[in-house]
Amino acid sequence: MRVELDLPELTDDERAHSARLAHLLVEKIKAKGSIPFSEYFAECLYHPELGYYTGALPKFGSTGDFVTAPMISQYFSYCLANQITEILALCESPSIMEVGAGTGVMATDILTQLKTINALPEHYYIIEISPILRERQRESIAKVHPDFIDRVIWLNEPPKEAWQGCIIGNEIVDALPVERFTIQDGEAYYADVGYDEATERFITVANRQDDQLTEFMAQLAEANITLPDGYLSEFCPMVKSWLADLTKTLTKGAVLMVDYGYSRQQYYMQERVEGTLIAHFKHRVHNSWELFQGLQDLTANVDFTLLAEAGLAADLDFLGYTSQAYFLYGNGLEAMLTEAKAQISDEMAWYKIAQAIQILVLPAEMGERFKVLALGKNIELEPQGFALYDMSQQL
Repeated sequence: MRVELDLPELTDDERAHSARLAHLLVEKIKAKGSIPFSEYFAECLYHPELGYYTGALPKFGSTGDFVTAPMISQYFSYCLANQITEILALCESPSIMEVGAGTGVMATDILTQLKTINALPEHYYIIEISPILRERQRESIAKVHPDFIDRVIWLNEPPKEAWQGCIIGNEIVDALPVERFTIQDGEAYYADVGYDEATERFITVANRQDDQLTEFMAQLAEANITLPDGYLSEFCPMVKSWLADLTKTLTKGAVLMVDYGYSRQQYYMQERVEGTLIAHFKHRVHNSWELFQGLQDLTANVDFTLLAEAGLAADLDFLGYTSQAYFLYGNGLEAMLTEAKAQISDEMAWYKIAQAIQILVLPAEMGERFKVLALGKNIELEPQGFALYDMSQQL
């Protein structure tokens, strides 16, 4: 069922921006009849000039479209830093590589905690394709860590030379382009994107099949997952090549991915009949993917079973899977809060900290909805963040 929301009006500049990208997409569709949903997704988010993440419009915080965990509380990043420290200690000349650093607040707070415990890395790599976000990240980090900024290196792709350390990503996998599929008369078809000239709207076109979709449906069948007619969902075939490319020059270390999502069995439950694809627009969440090209974020939940399988295919070892709440507590959250409370006399200041922490850990907030997956490369480690509650049996 489509959720109808009273979405904010577009400004003239926003309307013109979106119209330009929509025109480009319509031309592509006219040339082919339809395009894969992954192509539509990628153009809307990553078009070099008009994409959501590559354009100049605010994306994060009160003036953007959504707020992430590092923006809610610095203790998220402090706990992540504690886990990173355990990994870096087992590596030689270790570095950190963050994928998509947003505003730079997580990198800044991670470096603050690592500096406090005397565990700064050799380099802090940031893979970021947006020049505007790169500048914001540089300003954020340099303001707090001017003595370290020369060791922060922005990249378009992973380092070409071999390196050791930790790869981190918060709400990154959910932004990888997905394919959509639907079940009709017992068969799966891609839910591609077409264009209806009469209504001037982007529409779903379901008439295409290929070996990739057949293989994916076979994986669901192997997991005893059957889907009814009319079922609509998504999957992310590119995650396998993406993770392999991300880790190909990492010779020793670990990967930590934090995101919202499910195991395969939970993801493709029969009652989840319209999948998980959603759009974020000016702090409104809705499912009208066909609106506001280049102006709104598109995202799908992560299939953590698929992500773990992609890790194994990339010669990585499975190290752990748990909820965000248990990960944070396993990495010293309670001890850090106890120490902070002893130093804070202002009750209102402490109340604000406690409120933010509740958003991170309560089951009804982010605590259970967000998960953490750890993968290793030539490293012997039982990460402390996964010691309190092991959810690997769900995968």
